[in-house]
Amino acid sequence: NIVCWGDSLTSGSGGNGTSFPFVLKYLTGSLYEITNLGVGGENTSTIAGRQGGIPFVVDEFTIPNNTISVEISISGKDGNTVRPALQGTKGLNPCSIDGIEGNITYENSKYYFTRMVSGESIEVTKETEIITSGMEKYRDADILIIWTGQNDGATTSNISNIIEKQKKMVEYSNTENYLVISLLYAGDEVNNAMAE
Repeated sequence: NIVCWGDSLTSGSGGNGTSFPFVLKYLTGSLYEITNLGVGGENTSTIAGRQGGIPFVVDEFTIPNNTISVEISISGKDGNTVRPALQGTKGLNPCSIDGIEGNITYENSKYYFTRMVSGESIEVTKETEIITSGMEKYRDADILIIWTGQNDGATTSNISNIIEKQKKMVEYSNTENYLVISLLYAGDEVNNAMAE
């Protein structure tokens, strides 16, 4: 199977509703299972958080014993700003925090976690990782396709930071078969650095 991680360009924006994973499926027929995990508006840190290369972590909070939503604070394990669930939750939900399965939503500029089943309340400590559905379900893809960086404002001065995050995504996956797609707007110098 081929798993495609990315932003709106992977999900299908700008392609008149047709994504590159859809075209890939058309071209390969029944040879491969293609999974499109593109979510609009996400930077590389956020995509790497959904995928597992650089997990999301939470500040301390209490998961209640019922299914009432509770406000949470999310960041990247590397300290970078992440903004999941703004335009979709593919590869994010359902997730688990401290062994409790639930869903993350973004409402009124705040993040919330809602457990799926009532149970004992849990005191979650700072830096606890969010285990996303993508981390568990798609880590063993046969082929990994990464198209990130469009929402990072990639330049020659910050492309090495984007590349390091992409490397973490590759390292987290259980495949040696991967493709990193170049950036549309960044120019030859940036794309040559990615190719190297």
